[in-house]
Amino acid sequence: MFGRSKLAVTALLGLAACTTGSPDDRWLNRDGRTPGLGESSDCHVQASRLAAARYPDQFERTATQGTLYRQTNPDRFTAEIRWYESCLRTKGYSRGPVPN
Repeated sequence: MFGRSKLAVTALLGLAACTTGSPDDRWLNRDGRTPGLGESSDCHVQASRLAAARYPDQFERTATQGTLYRQTNPDRFTAEIRWYESCLRTKGYSRGPVPN
């Protein structure tokens, strides 16, 4: 069950990264280099863990059948994006055109 939600978050983050408004809206460092897969993955893992710790899933059991349901906190996704961005900034990346 957790695999599906992690896959969905990963897909949404990937989609958000691919649908930037213009070339001037990419993550770049001072040299004009985009983050590598390792740096991006590291930030994604950190952001995912921080968001899960801050906004854990809630579990609810029905009284009649005893079925267990999981509900994701709606604030979790936006928090994960904020922590991902913060991690990339810490690594020296910023969004926008290459500084001159």
